[in-house]
Amino acid sequence: MTGPGLAERIAWVGLGSALGGLARFGMEALGGGAFAVFAANLVGAFAIGLYAALSGPDGALAAGPRQRLFVIPGLLAGLTSFSMFSLQADAFLESSFAASTAFVLASLGSWAAGVWAGDALAARLERRLRSVG
Repeated sequence: MTGPGLAERIAWVGLGSALGGLARFGMEALGGGAFAVFAANLVGAFAIGLYAALSGPDGALAAGPRQRLFVIPGLLAGLTSFSMFSLQADAFLESSFAASTAFVLASLGSWAAGVWAGDALAARLERRLRSVG
């Protein structure tokens, strides 16, 4: 049997992402606030590391490509994108501490810059819209 095609892969990731996003929303909607974000990131990072190792080629869990698509880039990344980031950092760390450190620092720096840039653009757009309206 061959692996799933593109449309099926998208469907599995999409379904998992929807459920993971709903789980995160539920945690926040129940009044979790910052703790819910912290907990989702911590649980997600732990779960993605555990599941990726257990379901990998040499892992003890017999998981096919569909299940891995549903769980890793779907459910767990939908719960928290930080879990995918942590998995990538761990993969770099296995080969090189320097590469892992560079990846983490570059990621954090670029994310902060992205937030700043988005905020700056929004402020400009709001000023323009207010001056037109």
